[in-house]
Amino acid sequence: MKGPKIDVSEDFDSDFKDLQLKLTKLEKTAILLLNSSLTKQKVSEFDELFRDSEGIYFHLENEFIGIPKSIKGKYQEEMSRFNLRIKKLKQQYDEIESNYEALLQKDNPKEALLDVNKKLQKTNNIAADSIKVLRTTNDRDNQTMVMLSSQTEKIIQNKETLNSVEVIVNRSEVIVRGLLNRVTANKLLLLTIIFLLSLSIIIVIYFKLKRLYS
Repeated sequence: MKGPKIDVSEDFDSDFKDLQLKLTKLEKTAILLLNSSLTKQKVSEFDELFRDSEGIYFHLENEFIGIPKSIKGKYQEEMSRFNLRIKKLKQQYDEIESNYEALLQKDNPKEALLDVNKKLQKTNNIAADSIKVLRTTNDRDNQTMVMLSSQTEKIIQNKETLNSVEVIVNRSEVIVRGLLNRVTANKLLLLTIIFLLSLSIIIVIYFKLKRLYS
């Protein structure tokens, strides 16, 4: 039984374009931050944009698994590029954070400690989001396995039905052949009887004529 047809192309395409714009903005911002003085606001803005972009990418990656093949081919190459861009931005992000932490520890050690705690909290949130994604993927895999199992059972049932039909056809073929053999035998028997009757009539006529002329 087929499920309802869901058109994911519009939502996927919208998130796809949004991620393109955000990654481009992130790449430009990363270059600026690596080559200029760092402030808490700039780093926070970059951090927020990076986390948002990373979340969209993970969402797209999860959705990409389930979209139709007709749509998948359109995004395959660009999704690979997104992955490489995210990895590069992560390296730049780590470098920016490292530079900012060094600057913060030098100027304000207390604020640096608070910043570490915030980062730990963000890391926990990211881990929780990743677990949610894994659970969603696992649920989809389980649904796919159930569907495949159901289809396998149907295929086995259909095969058994076909085997039963084949047995019935073979039996019918045997019966038909038996009937044809009987018809042929009956025809031969009838022809034999007709021949014998005809021969008997000819013999009777022959002897009658012989007596008549003798």
